[in-house]
Amino acid sequence: IALGVYAEKAAPEDPATDEVRLQLGVLYSQANRPLDMFEVLSRIPPRFPRIAQARLYQGLAAFELLRPPGRDEAPR
Repeated sequence: IALGVYAEKAAPEDPATDEVRLQLGVLYSQANRPLDMFEVLSRIPPRFPRIAQARLYQGLAAFELLRPPGRDEAPR
């Protein structure tokens, strides 16, 4: 995660950094950090070739942030 954060700070406008942001979002998801995940994915611009995947992960982060506490199980 630290390397991704460094890359984002070192070259924020570089299009290759958008791929780094997507990977950071996935890593934040695995680390159960939905707010960080949402924030990093929100910095990916619409021109990114894999924007649909980025927005899907961003939606997952939003769902986790808005889910009421104690609702960890899926409905039956």
